[in-house]
Amino acid sequence: MFKRFFFLHLATVTPPGGGNPVPCVVKDNGDGKYTCGWNPDVPGRHNIDVKYGDRRVPKSPFRVNVKPSGDASKVKVTGLGPNDRPIIGKENDFLVDARDAGKGMFHSQLV
Repeated sequence: MFKRFFFLHLATVTPPGGGNPVPCVVKDNGDGKYTCGWNPDVPGRHNIDVKYGDRRVPKSPFRVNVKPSGDASKVKVTGLGPNDRPIIGKENDFLVDARDAGKGMFHSQLV
């Protein structure tokens, strides 16, 4: 029996300035649709080239304009200064104020 996964489903992104294409992660949604994703490193116009099998899909490459993310220099953190004393075995809170930083994803890591 012929199965759909024998086709090569490929999507690549070329960053601004014509750098090397970066592969997208392609996920089969199981309903005839596919989800593609990538994490852009730089803002600007990117070209997304999508193929089904070995053929480019109609209107590919798609052009998307990646906007810069928020400005991390405008994020303020309080409660983690040199005079703050976290206590072992207790919840230790701190505040991250990103109101002036613009849109972006928040990530925090304790090391």
